[in-house]
Amino acid sequence: MRYTVGIDWADEKFDVCLLNDTGATVKALVITKDVEGFLQLLDELRKLGASGQDVRCLIETPHSPLVDFLLHHGYAVYHINPKTVAACRERYTVSQAKSDHFDAFVLADVMRTDQRAPRQLTLGTEQSREIAVLTADLRSLIDQKVALDNALLATVKTYYPVFVELFEHPTCKTACAFLEAYPTYDVAHALSESALQTFFRGQRYYQTVHIQHIAETLAQPQIPIDTVIVRAKSRKALALLAQLRPLLGVIRDYEQAIWALVECHPDTDIFRSLPGAGTRLVPELLGLFGDNRDRFQTYQEVQQYAGSAPVTISSGKYHTVRFRRACHKRFRNALQQFAFTSLKECLWAKTYYHQLIQRGKTHQHALRCVANKWVKILFTMWKTHTLYDEQKHLAQIATQQMIAQT
Repeated sequence: MRYTVGIDWADEKFDVCLLNDTGATVKALVITKDVEGFLQLLDELRKLGASGQDVRCLIETPHSPLVDFLLHHGYAVYHINPKTVAACRERYTVSQAKSDHFDAFVLADVMRTDQRAPRQLTLGTEQSREIAVLTADLRSLIDQKVALDNALLATVKTYYPVFVELFEHPTCKTACAFLEAYPTYDVAHALSESALQTFFRGQRYYQTVHIQHIAETLAQPQIPIDTVIVRAKSRKALALLAQLRPLLGVIRDYEQAIWALVECHPDTDIFRSLPGAGTRLVPELLGLFGDNRDRFQTYQEVQQYAGSAPVTISSGKYHTVRFRRACHKRFRNALQQFAFTSLKECLWAKTYYHQLIQRGKTHQHALRCVANKWVKILFTMWKTHTLYDEQKHLAQIATQQMIAQT
């Protein structure tokens, strides 16, 4: 006897429905989101007398302590998009009635009847899981840094516009140190050239020509700014700097922790061999692919999951291809970033990108197309534990072109 378990999650509880393989309800219960509730569900599952793989659990989120708990105890857990569940709900009612208990039943029955729709979740090795979690958190921290950078730049432009002309990157480490030391134009304007030299030596910055440019720019008259605006906005700029400085240290600590794990991971060389992957994308791609080779069976699955492949809609004479929105967003962003960085070091990627641009594709569309090509290569490398070889791939492209011309 096989059983399916639908789990509808909420902030304070889980609604659970257990069905047998005929669709009859075996048990319906509500468990709390704590150890006691998890053990209660485990006790009910063990009463079924079935092995872990004969009990298939379906939930709408892949990230939950209950998911990890069930996987650790050997039960098969699957994830399904909430939009798919919403569409399936219409099978059972046309009144649009909805409740947590009813949703748990729908999940259990969908798991029983539509086994291809859900995606099975796996733990993977502890090392890979930690890399995946750390890289996801690092990406979140970097997003916070970018937001602070943009806020700082917008603030400075309102009261200290000349500052933007002083540095090529106004939010770099040296620029931030300068702004912190001399937060207004009047303070910076009063500096002598020797004082500027002393400051930059303290920052270990020795670009004499650039320092001379800064001195000349500060010596020129500037548009007068209302003193109220200067006082208020300089205070905000310093407040943003106070948030930005410790965040930079946290990001460095995360990068070191991630690379300590990546350096001893058996799949690191696969992703390190990619042209242009760099220190940021190697661990991110490693974490996103994971080390469970049964997770994806074909490269098309990866393309669809990561959103690099478009969606084709065809019915009768109607045919259109559109952007795939339902996907793993961070996976798609990582692949597009890698596609962009690969353009400088990979001949075929650069050639293909320019061909797409000449055909009228936008920059982002062209990058998605390059990323889609890369997924096929990455999947093969990941499945077969092989490193990337540019010359081998170029030879394969030349062979395919020769075959197409004959």
